[in-house]
Amino acid sequence: MKFINLFILFFISVLFARAQTNFNGIVLDSLSGKPVPGATISIPLKNLFYPANNNGVFTISNSNTKSTDSLYISCVGYRTKKITVRNLLSKKEIYLSLNAINLSEVIIGSSTVAKIGSKSKSGNVNYAYGPGTEEAVFMEESVHKRGIIQSVGFYLGKGPLFSKGVGDVTAPFRIKLYKVDTAGMPGAQLIDDIIVVRANKNNHWFDVNLYQYQIENPDDGFFVAFVMLDANYYQMGRANWNTIDGLYAITPNLGYTEGKLEKALSYLGVYTSWGFEWHKQVENITFMVRATIVQ
Repeated sequence: MKFINLFILFFISVLFARAQTNFNGIVLDSLSGKPVPGATISIPLKNLFYPANNNGVFTISNSNTKSTDSLYISCVGYRTKKITVRNLLSKKEIYLSLNAINLSEVIIGSSTVAKIGSKSKSGNVNYAYGPGTEEAVFMEESVHKRGIIQSVGFYLGKGPLFSKGVGDVTAPFRIKLYKVDTAGMPGAQLIDDIIVVRANKNNHWFDVNLYQYQIENPDDGFFVAFVMLDANYYQMGRANWNTIDGLYAITPNLGYTEGKLEKALSYLGVYTSWGFEWHKQVENITFMVRATIVQ
């Protein structure tokens, strides 16, 4: 009888452990003890990631998560940290150390900084693509330019979605850097870390310093992509466009400029019934994306 009772208790404990699919935590600065806003907690082997909010708080919710899974905690300006889910369960606080590189000092000795991509000071932000899409721009001036990719920048705004409602320039988005494939389209990614960031100013350039990652510029150049997360990462709003009523995700809007193009530099990545596909922007628009290379 005692054995049966022990077995029942063990069975219940296993069911309870499996039911614990929500893991909460907070990311803190190891020196100041203050929250680190905009950190990203990811499980690369399962292609899962969870952005922390402006208070450094995050929640991992996935029934496939195991106690032995490795979590990577990263944030621009900090060293990436690796722990297991088991570590997170035993201690909710995660401390990140500042990266040793002084990100404000990017010119060392005789080094120079090359500015590439959009040169516009302002642009249009009157529509946005939906969650899960990617807007990429080929940095044409990066071809045959040796150096380290120091930063990437995006012109962002709230600007109206449909005929009513606005976006949210402070909502999270992901940054990706791609090599050029044999067809001239975005190919393999240049960085393994998952970088999710949030802007803070409407109708303004938002630059992210990536110097800590020491990403070498490929000889064929590279793409910079502005990536929308899944819909569950965003608040939903109601739109009224002509006679169509529906919900839309309140996201940041990437700016663009209009004008006759000699060749297309902007690409849109979308999911179709055949999988994820890249398409050239056929309109005379260029997404407002820029970058700098330290030579």
